[in-house]
Amino acid sequence: GQAYDGDNIGVSGKVDTRRTVETTTVAQAEGAIEGVWSDYMVASPFATAFKYSRFDATEAKPRDVSKLTGKKTRMAATAYSVGAS
Repeated sequence: GQAYDGDNIGVSGKVDTRRTVETTTVAQAEGAIEGVWSDYMVASPFATAFKYSRFDATEAKPRDVSKLTGKKTRMAATAYSVGAS
């Protein structure tokens, strides 16, 4: 996910804050994901195809962080690089 996309920006989406014995989830990571939760639904338990799937991709552009509305956190520069060699 976002830890390996190379932009050094973490994005925190909506989370549930209500914690009780029984809780119904309402947050679906809005703000941190491209599109909406239903864009990530797959046809079966082992399916890999969905709107934003990169499973069979040989190349993929990084996400466009400007389109995400969640809280953005710039990560510290590291001494290593991420990617295939």
